[in-house]
Amino acid sequence: MMQLSSQTYARVCATVMQIARPLDQAVLTWRRAATQHATVAALLATYQNPDGGYGHGIEPDMWTPDSGPLTTTIGLQYAVLLGLPATHPAVQPALAYLARHVDTAKLQWLATAPTVNDTPHAPWWHRGADGLSAIDALSENPTVEILGYFHHYQPPGAWHLIDTIAAQAVTRLAAQPDRMEEHVLACYVRWYRLAPPQWQVQLLPHLRRTIAGTINCDPVAWRTTYVPTPLLVVESAHDPWYDVLADAVTAQCAFLIETLERDGCIQPTWTWGQYPTQWHIAHAHWTGKLTVEALLALARFGAIAHGAMQ
Repeated sequence: MMQLSSQTYARVCATVMQIARPLDQAVLTWRRAATQHATVAALLATYQNPDGGYGHGIEPDMWTPDSGPLTTTIGLQYAVLLGLPATHPAVQPALAYLARHVDTAKLQWLATAPTVNDTPHAPWWHRGADGLSAIDALSENPTVEILGYFHHYQPPGAWHLIDTIAAQAVTRLAAQPDRMEEHVLACYVRWYRLAPPQWQVQLLPHLRRTIAGTINCDPVAWRTTYVPTPLLVVESAHDPWYDVLADAVTAQCAFLIETLERDGCIQPTWTWGQYPTQWHIAHAHWTGKLTVEALLALARFGAIAHGAMQ
């Protein structure tokens, strides 16, 4: 496998420290030196509201300060990355927020906060007259990802609806065509990673099928088009679907290295088409976040030159 050179790694890290949000800067510093754990957690807390949920632009395409279920899952993604325990202030209040905001009739969570339209945001987050965004029409996003956090952290007084929602989600996954909506697929993968074995065994055959049918393995498309890439669903060679995408993962690592060597960063392949001033800021935030995620992925696959991260 190709490796990112020490010189390029240093140049990319310098770019991250110039343009990324402090939270993503701290994640990179923590991963490089296995320190700054408390610093990352403290910066994560700046996105958390008194109600336990997350907002304040933790999803760079959605700037409402108010808590929403999907933005809260992003906060919990950072918590899982850091290995924070269930009792941590970043976790326990977030789970309590989610427990309070489930639609018990439909057995799902809506994605957005009711106030999403009041601040700059991408058009796909805009709530229409029916109170729903385009993402809310995909009921599994973020519902099935939220299942993973309840399974992983098992908050006190196990919540009685979790098994019912999980059974419904498995049924829906089984009925999905081979090619499915990529964000829904990502939510199922995040659930699988955190789920108990009895749920993993039900999910796995359907995930292997839909991953094979959904992931785009064309490097030409990766450059300019918003498509689901192999690293959306593969974290390591130990993933139970790695064999489906092994060659494509190697190709994407090479693609990331070539892009970082050429551009010094990874930029978003989408745009808002509105709020131009705010999009300029969001573009920088996304560039920082995507670049850090690329470096972390390359490190997991041993694709950064030895000693570069010291």
